[in-house]
Amino acid sequence: MNDVPQQFLNEVRQLLFKDKTSELRAYHAIRHFKRTVQIFPFKPESIQIQTHSFCNGRCLYCPYPAMSQKLKQGKMGKDMINKIADDLTKWDMTGRVTFMLQNEPLMDKDFIKIINHFKSLNPKIELATVTNGTFLTPFLINQIVHSSLDELTISLDAFSKDTYESLHPGFKFEKILDSIHMLARKKDDRLSARLSFVNTRQNRDELSDFIKFTRKNCMGYRVIQVLNRANNVKNYNTFRSPRLTWKYLKLRLIYKYFFQACFLPFIRMSILFNGDVILCCNDWHRDAVVGNVNNESVDQIWNGQAMNHLRKKIVEKKYHEIRTCSQCTLAQLCV
Repeated sequence: MNDVPQQFLNEVRQLLFKDKTSELRAYHAIRHFKRTVQIFPFKPESIQIQTHSFCNGRCLYCPYPAMSQKLKQGKMGKDMINKIADDLTKWDMTGRVTFMLQNEPLMDKDFIKIINHFKSLNPKIELATVTNGTFLTPFLINQIVHSSLDELTISLDAFSKDTYESLHPGFKFEKILDSIHMLARKKDDRLSARLSFVNTRQNRDELSDFIKFTRKNCMGYRVIQVLNRANNVKNYNTFRSPRLTWKYLKLRLIYKYFFQACFLPFIRMSILFNGDVILCCNDWHRDAVVGNVNNESVDQIWNGQAMNHLRKKIVEKKYHEIRTCSQCTLAQLCV
């Protein structure tokens, strides 16, 4: 690849990424780090905050049911939440803050207060969350519509009762559809609402109907490939799509030859309920802790030695030296 003219690479990069700002930002952040061995002045495009660590789901391709029994769980204190909000305001953070990390965010009874507080301090940030939708009562939907939340994503992942309920044991397909219809009726143009579809072997034939459903309800959508979550998804091979497809080959091409590294640590930051900042949202074992917001500011951790040390290993493709990355789907795309 070193012998390929840069102009050609740039043209192919634009063809693959089109107008995807996030991917282009990651591309430039990685190359900046390779030149300078620091991430500054790049700020995270997205910061995920885990205001609590609990979830009511048992989704088959999520590590939560098993990992929640092995690790300490808890809720972020008010003082810590306020400190993070203050840190981001002082840092002049203008990216996205997503209140979701390895949990079900709407189980937090203080959810509305928290997002309103963040927006009151820094109106420029974009506030988002991703939910399984099971807590979307008429009362909560009304609160969300009138809150400071900018984007709400609901995980649907199917378009039939059998597929949905098999992938999400204990959840009812009719209930989630009722909540989606209710949200579609009540929301205004200020709140961006979209549905999420994790593409697996079990649901891939329902994708076209899923997209038609989102358009009918005037919502956006996202389609993401199922990942092994740093090798923490049980029976992952029963969910992943075949590798001899254009979608997989395109991902392989993008990660190996253009990103040339896993991009997550270069554009995303993940803060756990206890203040620990982990390398990546897929670090379910909490192995790669790069700092704690109780001891340092958010920007000090992002630009800090511990984070940059791991970034250096990643751009050098030394994934085997980082337990979180050693068997991760995304890392495997890069080598």
